[in-house]
Amino acid sequence: MRELRFRYAMELRFSEPVQEHRFTLRCFPQSGPRQSIGPTTLRLFPEVSVAWGGDGFGNVWAYGCVSPPHDRFSVEIAGSAVTGSAEREEALPPWREGRFRQQTALTRPGPAITAFHSALDLSGPPLERACAAMDALWRSFRYVPGSTDIYTTAEQAMAQGMGVCQDYAHILLSLCRLEGIPCRYAAGLLPGEGESHAWVDIYDGGCWTALDPTHDRRALDGYIRFSTGQDSAACSISRGIFRGFARQEQTIHAWVSEEEEL
Repeated sequence: MRELRFRYAMELRFSEPVQEHRFTLRCFPQSGPRQSIGPTTLRLFPEVSVAWGGDGFGNVWAYGCVSPPHDRFSVEIAGSAVTGSAEREEALPPWREGRFRQQTALTRPGPAITAFHSALDLSGPPLERACAAMDALWRSFRYVPGSTDIYTTAEQAMAQGMGVCQDYAHILLSLCRLEGIPCRYAAGLLPGEGESHAWVDIYDGGCWTALDPTHDRRALDGYIRFSTGQDSAACSISRGIFRGFARQEQTIHAWVSEEEEL
C-alpha cells in the first residue's frame, strides 16, 4: 500500500469573456476495496456553488453554472489517498456487468484491430487472455504525445500505430470485448504522469482486476481512480458549454506525491 497526496488542476482561458458557462466535473475519487480516500477540497474560480450527483457507473459528479461574464475558469481538487489495499475488486452481479461486453463508438474495431486480434494466440481464463493482449499491444504500439486527441477512436489509433494512454486503454477494451470479456475504462491519477491517466479493469471470476496497458503491468498501488465507464466519454473529467464565441485553451496539471506537501 502507498499513502499519497494528490492535486488535480484544470484551467480554461477564453479569448473573450463568456457567460452562462455550465459545467460538469468527474474528478472526485471514492473509497473502495482498492483505495481509501481522505478529506478532499474543491476550489473553483470564479467561485460558484455546485450540485452533486452520480451516474449509472457509480461515479460522483458536480454540476454548476457561472452566469456572469468571465474569461477564465479553473478547478482544483486536492486530498489524500491510500492505494493498493487489494488487487481485485468484487463486481456487481454478472447481469449488471454485461454492458461492459458491448463495443462503443470509441472502441468499435475495424480492419486494423481485427487483423491484430486475429494474429494473437489467446487462451485461458479472461485475465490471462487480457494480459496477453496487453503485452502484445505494448510491444507493437508507440506512446507519442500529441498524436491523437479525445475524439480519436481505438481503430484510428491502431491504424497509425501510436497514441497516448487513452488510446492504449481503448484498444485493449476493443480487443477484450472481441474475446467476449467484460472490461471497463478507468480514469484517474498516477505518480509521475503530470496529467490524468487511463487504464482498464478486467472482469474475471466475479471481480475486477486493473491493468495498465500503457506500462504493460497490473495497476496496483499508486493508482488513484476518479471514475469508470464503458469508454473515455463516460469518464470525461470536465465537460461544459457556454454562451459566447470565444476560443478556449485548456491546461491540466496533476501531482501525486508521497511527501507531506506537494
